[in-house]
Amino acid sequence: MTDPLFIIEMDFGKHGREFSGDRNMTRADVVEAIALGSNRVVKVLEIREDDNHCEDITEEIALEVAQRFADDREEVSYAVMNFLHDHHPAGVTSTHGLNVAA
Repeated sequence: MTDPLFIIEMDFGKHGREFSGDRNMTRADVVEAIALGSNRVVKVLEIREDDNHCEDITEEIALEVAQRFADDREEVSYAVMNFLHDHHPAGVTSTHGLNVAA
């Protein structure tokens, strides 16, 4: 079975959207890339070619990103807060006292 392929959709405003993926990117790499907050992430897809399956895992990734910041107590960038606000099931507006279910 091959590893899943992760595709990240990013919004560049008036310049449009971009889909980015890399065969070597792991789920942890996706979480880290979003946590760095360099782009406006719209959606994260997980493609499992062996199963001919594509799933929107944006909400799951938002949970993992929020947990990373809750665990590390790092300062959260504006881009990451927007991502969490838009995609976390609780609509996170602050990481203070964040309690994220695993």
